[in-house]
Amino acid sequence: GGGTGGAGGSVTGPIGGAPHVTPSMATSVPAMYGNAVAAGGKMTTHVMYPVHYFATNFGSPLPPPNVPKLGTPMMKSCNVYTPPGYDKGTQYPLIVIMHGITDSPDTWIERSNPKIATLFDNLITMKATKPFVAVFASGTINNSQNGYYAFGAELVNDLVPFIEANYSVIKDRGSRAMAGTSTRARRTNA
Repeated sequence: GGGTGGAGGSVTGPIGGAPHVTPSMATSVPAMYGNAVAAGGKMTTHVMYPVHYFATNFGSPLPPPNVPKLGTPMMKSCNVYTPPGYDKGTQYPLIVIMHGITDSPDTWIERSNPKIATLFDNLITMKATKPFVAVFASGTINNSQNGYYAFGAELVNDLVPFIEANYSVIKDRGSRAMAGTSTRARRTNA
């Protein structure tokens, strides 16, 4: 590698407001974001949740996610990050983070540099962002690429309701975001 480093752009604006971001071609995350934070957040791995809206073969175009509800749910896992000082009495924005094709929700934990939870802790404690809850989802069914096309129904009907029931997140679209690498849920209205 031989990246030159870089700040990744400048962010200005009031805390709690929409920041102004100046894009730049960052080749790495600044080293300061890799330092451990005292009393950091928590990454809970392999959180199991029931999935009623899954399909191993889904040929219809999306939207809308039109997958029939199955009576016996499949159990799937996700990883959930809660911010430093997480308090069940406070509602947090929710970010759904997807992995790339052939990867899993664990890929972000295994390969990120700096470690993804440490990066999030630093962004929050440095007040570059508000505290948030992040869920690292599995956009596949038994590692089948066909499962990617059915994930929108799972996201809207299974994963988001599970997170809302078990974590203190704001329950409106304006407080939600999706991010990640190549996998994505298409037009989910989550």
